[in-house]
Amino acid sequence: MNNNRATVLFDAIGERVCLPHTLAFLLFPASLFLVLKFASAEPYLPHDETRVLDHLPTNLVALFSNDNKFESRVKRHTVSPEQWEVLQQNRVTSYLNHAKASGDMRYLSYAENRLQNWLQETPQSEKARLLDAQIKQYNHNFKAAIQHLESLTMDHPKNIEAWSLLANLQLLTGDYHAAKSSCKQLSARSNLTDSIICQSNIMIRTGELHKAHKMLRALLVGANTMPVQRQVWLYTSMAEIKLQRNKITQAGYYIEKAVKLVADNGLNDNYLSRLHIDYLIQKNNLKQAFELVRNKKNDSAMMIRSAVIAKKLGYETNFDMSRIALSQTFEIERRRGLGRHLREQALFTLLVLNRPAEAFEIAQENWVTQKEPEDARILLKSALSVGDEALFQQVQAEIKNTGLIDLRLDIDYLRGSVI
Repeated sequence: MNNNRATVLFDAIGERVCLPHTLAFLLFPASLFLVLKFASAEPYLPHDETRVLDHLPTNLVALFSNDNKFESRVKRHTVSPEQWEVLQQNRVTSYLNHAKASGDMRYLSYAENRLQNWLQETPQSEKARLLDAQIKQYNHNFKAAIQHLESLTMDHPKNIEAWSLLANLQLLTGDYHAAKSSCKQLSARSNLTDSIICQSNIMIRTGELHKAHKMLRALLVGANTMPVQRQVWLYTSMAEIKLQRNKITQAGYYIEKAVKLVADNGLNDNYLSRLHIDYLIQKNNLKQAFELVRNKKNDSAMMIRSAVIAKKLGYETNFDMSRIALSQTFEIERRRGLGRHLREQALFTLLVLNRPAEAFEIAQENWVTQKEPEDARILLKSALSVGDEALFQQVQAEIKNTGLIDLRLDIDYLRGSVI
């Protein structure tokens, strides 16, 4: 077989389509590699060109069907320019939401392609530019996302969603001064709740727990009247404050309230899920934690937790399967030239592969662009595992210079923590 010209067949929306081998490789889910090449990071090369390797998900088929209807309407000129923009926004948002929920990067590609077509038609579209920043954020291209949002807020200073996203990205990258400035702009244009959300997010990161707690308690009084996603955020933030104060039982109360809201409303909150699992690990409820994470195959952070818990419980088969699946996932990212999950790669290298020096290098690379408490923890934890006290103190000083303050960055906490 000529590898440069090889094709495979995909069963796509009721018909079979020949795809170049290189394109088909990009469409393979990680699970396929695990089954076909269980102990190797090498890509699977089919020997039979008529073999169907994968079926497009039902949700994806439905999205394509809607796209076809949408294109037909546009071609018949049956929509106004305003309706056309709303339809474009719905399509891109739908693909992006599916990518976030499933972890399937095919959806992200469809979102990017449709967005680029939209931007070619109307490059100054306020809605398209905001979605462009959101996609860049999802791709961990934070610098470009921030630049886009700064330009967008300059052109459209009343765009509350843009100010909120900009403040969150500045917070994520450790630029607390800029985040406070964006929060002020948001507060001047939005309601009190939005202002409290923005300000308290920064306070929780910078050690102003008393002020943040006081502000959030004021929101708790009317929590039931808030949209569900804001309630989830409120309870999660309260849990974070309790965890930083080492009030584990009280943190658990708020985590459970948030988890129930997410489950009852069919939502997906990866940050809350990780917080929940880490809380259960801290409480030594390992079996309960394992049952919650064992089937999370589309989230590398949860798969790492599954592997670590399996190792603790003596489930060697589960540990080996998670280790191999994660190796495949990160190898695929490496081959595609992606650096989307450097934090998770560092965590995997340290806790699953037990390679502290290598983990520290990856964590350092991650810290350049992303400075959340989780990023600081893996950076410090890997430095601590290297066994170089001077190195650890150097990293501590670097983190302190950003203004980030968190109990979970304490050396005694790091030594005793599983994750």
